[in-house]
Amino acid sequence: MLGGYDPKRFPLDLTLFLVVFACVSALGVLQCVLASQAGPITRSELPLDSFSSLAETPNEVSDKAADKAAQPFKSERAPSEVKPIKIAPHRAGAGNSVQSRAVAQPAFWYGRRSCQGVSIHVVMADPRRQDGSLSVQCAPGMPRDAEPFSNLVRAASPRAAVAGTYFSTTTLSPVGDIVVNGRQMHFGGFGTALTASPSGDLEFKRVPWARHVDWSGCKTVLAAGPTLLREGAVEVDPVGEGYRDPHVLGSASRCAIGDRRDGYLVVACIPTSVSLTRLAAIMHELGCWNAMALDGGGSLCLYVDGEYIIRPGRELTNILTIGTRRVGATVE
Repeated sequence: MLGGYDPKRFPLDLTLFLVVFACVSALGVLQCVLASQAGPITRSELPLDSFSSLAETPNEVSDKAADKAAQPFKSERAPSEVKPIKIAPHRAGAGNSVQSRAVAQPAFWYGRRSCQGVSIHVVMADPRRQDGSLSVQCAPGMPRDAEPFSNLVRAASPRAAVAGTYFSTTTLSPVGDIVVNGRQMHFGGFGTALTASPSGDLEFKRVPWARHVDWSGCKTVLAAGPTLLREGAVEVDPVGEGYRDPHVLGSASRCAIGDRRDGYLVVACIPTSVSLTRLAAIMHELGCWNAMALDGGGSLCLYVDGEYIIRPGRELTNILTIGTRRVGATVE
């Protein structure tokens, strides 16, 4: 025995070493084979919190690229039973522990998703930054006149645009309040209002029937509805909000807007006919905290970075715009 080691054990120890080495080598080869079969990571495999890596440049937005978008945004909040709205405003981002992550995320993003069994177009933006700022573009002759969607887009030069609030197809008068750059452009006294402060903070409010609301302190106001989500809970009560039009109460192609707890806004356009309850479920699945419906049906439209993705079937009196096109960019 040398130094406390028995030479007779050498063959046994060597055999044990070779067996362990062979097992480790085989495991490494197996991992390489599985990795080669799995292929490179795709956009759909990326976690939601890294959606900044999914941002497209303006000239890259296409159906082929959008189909590679990530899985639907996940909400940490469980859906609740449908119940009438409780009238109380909620300020986006209050008590939010993840708000600081917004610095690393893009100010604007567009893509297509499959959500609640239907294909939808999604625009996501930070309203506190120029690329995500929220505004309304009205027809010059509103409330007695309407304009082609393309004319309104050219006048606003936004990054994205959708239909705003409902309007009468006979009188062309919008149903909800509209405030642009702090100036009230129209009084409707109806629906649920989305407001944006000069700093871009969003808030959803129920508008008292036929009563004037003091919108001072708001840069942008658009009253449409009905409410879909409030503080993470599904709350759909269109009749309670005063809606009687069967086109609103039934199934139709829809558009909705909501906010997330990190302050981002989410717009979803659904060319497929869906009910308000299903629309609320879609906005919940997209991670919204509050949400309301916008004009849809024959008014459904979507413009993103120079491309008219959905064209409306009628002229419009107002549109909701997101962001501002860069200086020198043209809008066709």
